[in-house]
Amino acid sequence: MCQEVGTVPLLWILPLAIYLLSFIICFDRPAWYRRRFFIPTSALLGFVALIVANQTFALQLIPQLALYSIYFFFMCMTAHGELVHSRPGPAHLTLFYLAIAAGGAMGSILVAVGAPALFQDYWEFYIGFTVLWLALSWAWWHDRSSPFHTGDPLHFHVFLFLAVYFTVASLPTAWIPFHAQLPRPLPVSLAVIVAVGVIVTALLVRGRLFLRRPLWSRWLAVAVIVPSALFLIVRTHWINRTRLASGRNFYGVVRISRSSPREEGPPYLQVRQLQDQNRQIPKELCH
Repeated sequence: MCQEVGTVPLLWILPLAIYLLSFIICFDRPAWYRRRFFIPTSALLGFVALIVANQTFALQLIPQLALYSIYFFFMCMTAHGELVHSRPGPAHLTLFYLAIAAGGAMGSILVAVGAPALFQDYWEFYIGFTVLWLALSWAWWHDRSSPFHTGDPLHFHVFLFLAVYFTVASLPTAWIPFHAQLPRPLPVSLAVIVAVGVIVTALLVRGRLFLRRPLWSRWLAVAVIVPSALFLIVRTHWINRTRLASGRNFYGVVRISRSSPREEGPPYLQVRQLQDQNRQIPKELCH
């Protein structure tokens, strides 16, 4: 939000306030976190946020901030809710809160120091998104009361929607909003088509017992993790294909990109543009 969406003064207060608000709610009122509501909602909002972050379609500043803020709130509620759910007994609370504080310090160091030194672009959103869902999946796998073991029919419907949408939108001949910029791994699409066919057939045969299987909660997590990794691969490939040089520090990314040949010029002529994050430098500075 503060790097790719817009460099607005004091914008960092918004995600910090959302983070602290969800933290306070979950630790002060643990009953407000309900897995049946927050898990599928976070999965759907995460999928939408991935599409928007991949620049599938252009949104103005305020709608982008609103979307990311809502998504961030639901994901923070889910993460903090699971953190509270895993809280140990009084004998181990000191170590528990120490681990939380150490994790916050480690995350700050990775964002402020590690990411600018390791990454040439803003990959933190995709990596953080994937790692968060992997951590949640690990926690649900070890919690016998989680949907990974108890099942939830709602997770089946959310998984089926994400699987069908991602498959249809990734097919080259499909006509569906946003399909042109979505990743198109044909083997994955074919595998999901077969899986959806099996699911629908089994649904018609087995009915409600089929919906309650814990398998669907696990596949829902996979349906969110896999697209995030694919989006990261596709975006990395696209930037590397057009990038001539780039540099990143604590304040941002500066990139020299090569565009396709101009229609009005010779076929060998390439346009080179200097870009500061997502803002294009004036033409008089481009060569």
